Amino acid sequence: MSDNVTELQHQQLTDDLLWGTQAIADFIGRSLSETQYLVRIEALPIGRLGPKLLIASKQQLQRHLTQVLKARAPKEERRSKAR
Repeated sequence: MSDNVTELQHQQLTDDLLWGTQAIADFIGRSLSETQYLVRIEALPIGRLGPKLLIASKQQLQRHLTQVLKARAPKEERRSKAR
């Protein structure tokens, strides 16, 4: 049974990971250059494997982007009311 659990956990982890900048860009719906900029300014929760390879968790990206959008929503509401 423990082998099945380990295999399931491994598969879940594999399904959650994005490897490389292009995969991350595709997932968040941004261009490669926009994503490279977000990585450069450390605006995304990503990790590095070596000097060039980026890795990210889909769950962590979704959580992070949801928080960013929620934080921006009140500001945008105030701007639209001021107009």
